[in-house]
Amino acid sequence: MGYSVDFISFDCYSDTTVLINKFGIRDEEKSNEVEGVITSARYTKWLSAPEVKDFDFAYYKEIHRFLLSVKEVAGFNERF
Repeated sequence: MGYSVDFISFDCYSDTTVLINKFGIRDEEKSNEVEGVITSARYTKWLSAPEVKDFDFAYYKEIHRFLLSVKEVAGFNERF
């Protein structure tokens, strides 16, 4: 699914609603497919040996960065 909220448009490729990713994929369908495969694999890895930490905002950002590593914005909150 593409993103249509104006405030994140600077995190998308120009003239698209596809978030900037580490593979340079600008096609929404292909981006979703790659993100799904990689995120599923990383989630499985995380479940097999989760690192127990304090459940604070920093930890949630760390999980977000780990799971959604294909996105440049994963784990960052400067704009939120």
